[in-house]
Amino acid sequence: MFKKEKSAYMTVEAALVIPMILGGIIFVLYIGFYLYNFTTIKQTAYIAALRGSQIKNVSLAEIEKFVEKQIDETLSEQLLAKEDIRKEVKVSRGNIRVKIYTDVKIPLIKLLPLTEHWWEIKEEVRVNKIDPIEIIRGVRKINGSQISK
Repeated sequence: MFKKEKSAYMTVEAALVIPMILGGIIFVLYIGFYLYNFTTIKQTAYIAALRGSQIKNVSLAEIEKFVEKQIDETLSEQLLAKEDIRKEVKVSRGNIRVKIYTDVKIPLIKLLPLTEHWWEIKEEVRVNKIDPIEIIRGVRKINGSQISK
């Protein structure tokens, strides 16, 4: 009789501990998804804005299309467990601003009312359009120096 109580005790303990361990492993896995997506979005936004800032002699609308294409090509295959990707690209004469929003898709997260917005990823990057040739010419004009041969 004593052995039956002991084995039943282990069954109850396993029924409580195993779901906790499994839940912890799944939570760590989704934290990894979140961090990976966050760094990928941050890097993609900056690289797309930087590439767009280096384009010259085209209209602002063409630069905007180019930056959006860069974002789509990069993020289409790299994000894990993602919801829809929302992006905003604004190109002005002096700078390019890129905003990217997404969520990490977690099953049953809507059942927990306060945790729904924890998994949102928002990134905004602003890059100034700088033409190095014009800067060098401007510095030379200020200093009064000439190009030596």
